Amino acid sequence: MHFKCPDYYCIPWRYVCNSVWDCPHGMDEKGCNRSSCPGMFKCHESVICLVSDNICDQISDCKFGDDEYFCQVKIPACPQNCTCILYSISCTNYVYDGGLTVLPYILMSINSSHITKLENLFEHCNQTVLLYLRMSKIKLLCGPLKSLNVSSLMHLDFAMNAIRNIDRLCFSNQQELLLLNLSLNRIEIVSELTFSKSRHLKWLDMSSNRIQVLSQKCFQGLYSLKTLKISNNSLVKVLSV
Repeated sequence: MHFKCPDYYCIPWRYVCNSVWDCPHGMDEKGCNRSSCPGMFKCHESVICLVSDNICDQISDCKFGDDEYFCQVKIPACPQNCTCILYSISCTNYVYDGGLTVLPYILMSINSSHITKLENLFEHCNQTVLLYLRMSKIKLLCGPLKSLNVSSLMHLDFAMNAIRNIDRLCFSNQQELLLLNLSLNRIEIVSELTFSKSRHLKWLDMSSNRIQVLSQKCFQGLYSLKTLKISNNSLVKVLSV
C-alpha cells in the first residue's frame, strides 16, 4: 500500500509527514500535527500513521522501527464473531469454552458474549495489557482471577456482568493495574484488603451495584487512587477501622 499524491503519483507511507515535500505542493505533509489515526498504526513519537499492509512487511517505515516489532509472534486464526487486527482481538456474541489455547493479544475485548471457562481464558492472557470482558455473563471472578498473573496488565473491565462478591486479595496478582471497572454488576460484598496490592490503581468504578456495607479496610493500599466511583449502590453503612 502506498500514499497517493492527489492527482499525481504514489509514494511509500514512510515518506508521509517526514518534513520533506515528496508530493507536488507538499500534500504529503498536510495534517501532520495529528495525535492519533483511528484504524491505522501510529509510529512511536511520530505523526506518521501506517495502514496494516505496511506493518510487519520487513520494511521499517517508522523512525524507531516499531512497525516491525514482535513480528515473529504467530497470531492464531481469528475466531468466528471476532475481529483481529495485529495484536488486538474484539469479539461480540462469542461463546468461549476454553477452545483457544494461544492468545498473544495485547488488547482483548469480548463483549455481549458467554464465557463458560473464565479460568482457561485467564491462563492464556500472559501478554495482555488491556482486557475488556463486558456483558459476558460472568458470575465468579476472584477464583479464576488468581490464575491470571500478568505483570503487564493495566486495564481490567468487567462491567455489566453478574458478579456478586469481591473476595479478600482478589487482585493480588495484578499489581500493575491502573484502571478497574466493576460497575453494573450485582456486587453485595467487598471484603477487607480486596485492593491492598493495587498500589498503582488510579481509577476504580464500583457504581450501580448492590453494595450495602463497606469496611474502610477494603480500600487499604490504594495509594495512587485518583477516581473512585461508588454511586447508585444501596450503601447504608461504612464500618470504621
